[in-house]
Amino acid sequence: MTSTHAQVPAGGAASSPAGTARGLLAQDARAQAAALKAGAVTPVELVSAALARIDEMDPRCWAISWLRSEQALAEADAADPAAPDAAPFAGVPILLKDHRAQAAGQETRYGTTALADAASDWDSGSNVHAALAAQGFIVLGRTTTPEFATHLLTESAATGITRSPFLPERVSGGSSGGSAAAVASGMVAVAHATDGGGSIRVPASCCGVVGLKPSRGRISLGPAGGGESWGGATVEGVLTRTVGDSAAVTANMSRRFPGDRYLAPGELPAEPPAAPENLCIGVMSSDPYGEPWHPEVLRVLRETVAALAGRGHDVVDSFPVALTEAAAFNERVRLMISVDLELLAQRVEARLGRELHAREIAPRNTAHRHRARSTSAADYLAEKYWLNEWSGRVQSWFEDGWDVLLLPTLGALPALAGEESDLKDAAALDASMDRRLAEMRPMTNFFNTSGLPAISLPLGQTEEGIPIGMQLVARLGDEATLLGLAAEFEQHGPWHPARPFG
Repeated sequence: MTSTHAQVPAGGAASSPAGTARGLLAQDARAQAAALKAGAVTPVELVSAALARIDEMDPRCWAISWLRSEQALAEADAADPAAPDAAPFAGVPILLKDHRAQAAGQETRYGTTALADAASDWDSGSNVHAALAAQGFIVLGRTTTPEFATHLLTESAATGITRSPFLPERVSGGSSGGSAAAVASGMVAVAHATDGGGSIRVPASCCGVVGLKPSRGRISLGPAGGGESWGGATVEGVLTRTVGDSAAVTANMSRRFPGDRYLAPGELPAEPPAAPENLCIGVMSSDPYGEPWHPEVLRVLRETVAALAGRGHDVVDSFPVALTEAAAFNERVRLMISVDLELLAQRVEARLGRELHAREIAPRNTAHRHRARSTSAADYLAEKYWLNEWSGRVQSWFEDGWDVLLLPTLGALPALAGEESDLKDAAALDASMDRRLAEMRPMTNFFNTSGLPAISLPLGQTEEGIPIGMQLVARLGDEATLLGLAAEFEQHGPWHPARPFG
């Protein structure tokens, strides 16, 4: 198996500054940071190479919402990765999802046509942006997301259709689909993402990259929101091509800020630990909605079970019974999303100084706003209390001696991408997205509401090269076990990652 940390050779085509920088784009962020610190490449050279790669690849996948190229090059010119007190990723380029992660003086468009047209920046920054900036990353710009991040496909009137970079007929997933496509295509080694119902793991599965959703309370979501987004289901993190990058960047993002309401137990390791031994792993091998999973997905699930059993783990069919209440669960989750969406829309309207026009908001989000406005505060709390009780039953399964739950990230293959003509008809676009998402059968939002850490890994693919991700879930605060298992898969297989440079 090809190493994910192969070094650029000292001679040959990569020996020129431009060649060295381009070669580094194929490596992970830790390797890039080490090369910058050693002086093998400058931040300006690496950022320039990343911007050139974006020019090359974005027409294939449409992953970029907007760029800040001049500012990024100026920040790269001022960076000094070799300084004794340099940040761990000083000079390394990164892309941020165009949703949350607000930065003072920068735009965040939330996938809306209204903010894209208004080009409105924000007055204050987020804790997530502060945590990423403290690591020394150079922000190149923002990646595409569906309007208000309320879909697991990244298609919108504001930014078009984001596709898998190597299978353009297939979706990149969502709502962090632009970030996943950017990482898979080699634009950057790491990209910011959010996950309220699968928005890190679904695109990770669709694009063949690593997607770690941290525990609730691991990453600060303040100062606005304080962790209550989507009823406490939303987390922020990154998409990467290696397990080590997921561990290192997420660990460095894990900082406490005043006002944080949740605190995940334990510490998140900056390096993947040794794989745990003799774990009790439960397998969910059938769909909680009663629909059949795709044969290729079941094949990869069986191969994953065989690999885990062959490494000495006790792997048994078992899962939290509460997951069979999927229909009742989803109805209540939709209300959490609706109420949060209404608040975000009001904030956008305040920023614009006017109400959003009907043509500026997708029908699904208009429906969310209507549902929120017709719901009383008491009804909202009653449904949130139900979800809290349900979450306790999911978490209690781990207290019965189980260490990890294994199940597919998607019960089917990534859907075919949409049609450009649908972008002109908001109702048709919404209907198409809903239909294709239902075909994909995401198995992710259970672990947002319950707050548990989960990771999607590129453990399989079809003969045509369509990625298939498997999902591992652990008890609250136990990202270390997930990272240890993930690193073992990365080293010993099965492992089928995106290979952006062939």
